[in-house]
Amino acid sequence: MTCRPFWKPFHDHDQWKLRWCRHDGLPFTHWQQLLDFAQRVINPTPVPHLVIDDTLLQAEAARKKRTAATGLDGVSRQDLIQADVCTLKSLAKVFQRAETDGVWPTQLLAGKVHSLAKVENAATVSQHRPITIFR
Repeated sequence: MTCRPFWKPFHDHDQWKLRWCRHDGLPFTHWQQLLDFAQRVINPTPVPHLVIDDTLLQAEAARKKRTAATGLDGVSRQDLIQADVCTLKSLAKVFQRAETDGVWPTQLLAGKVHSLAKVENAATVSQHRPITIFR
């Protein structure tokens, strides 16, 4: 694994690897017992179709915390709340296309993992929370 940020000491990298990669060496057959259990116990529940449109996108943006982070694309919560109808309809089409044929814009397929400090002057792995920010 070569994702160690240049500002983190090596021992932190080892700690993240222990947390994120602990199942890397397991064969796929290891999961069979869990899969068999899920097939026996979990009953599929139909999910009603959700139409994502400009109104829903604007309402969901308004529901986010005022302190919600701005993405790598520079679009903030406030940008979405104040967006015009044409912009929101265009964004809704992205979701509709993904639902229809599974195609997502490449900007939404790649993300960067960053560590957010849980406390001021965080210095250890347990004092950080990893988040993924999609471009």
